[in-house]
Amino acid sequence: MPNPHDAVSLRLDGLLDAAAELATHKADVAAAAARAPWRRAAAASLGPPPAAGVRLLASSPHADGRLLAEARILAAGGADELRGRDAASLRDPARPLPPASESRALRTLAAAAVMTLGSFPTPADADRAALAGGGLPADVAAAIAVRLAAKDCVDAAARGLGKAAVAAAAAKKEVKEAGGSPPAPRRAGGGKGFGGAK
Repeated sequence: MPNPHDAVSLRLDGLLDAAAELATHKADVAAAAARAPWRRAAAASLGPPPAAGVRLLASSPHADGRLLAEARILAAGGADELRGRDAASLRDPARPLPPASESRALRTLAAAAVMTLGSFPTPADADRAALAGGGLPADVAAAIAVRLAAKDCVDAAARGLGKAAVAAAAAKKEVKEAGGSPPAPRRAGGGKGFGGAK
């Protein structure tokens, strides 16, 4: 039976902007992103955020497609990196941005997961200790168990995204040492995608 807490829903509400600042140590990241018309166009193409929110996942790819797309748009190094991409490709874990930007997107998602962990009223260890101590009313124990499962999911996502960011950074190093760069993805039919029109 699948674990009901292999995914945790989040509200965006500025979360990725704050996470990007935490991940890159640049306080102007969010402001710069908001000013870029090509970023706004790409974000608008995704449509309104899902009513149920976006999700962090316990297993790979550790973020749902909408959350990944939002992070990639924020992390892209320029309009050329989104040229030829549509919303579906931005959501696809198998179609990364160039390594430096993909690593930045994944670091941003990892930071968002860490910030989410910090928003819980108690740390996971305190929940485990409370459950191990016993003597709790059944409904209280059940509530703590649910909260702990959610924390474990977010923690797994943070760790997985951090490892994925390191792997993407290693790919950047390999490309640099090879003296080349990965080809820009093209959308079927030769469309320009985001950033293609002035």
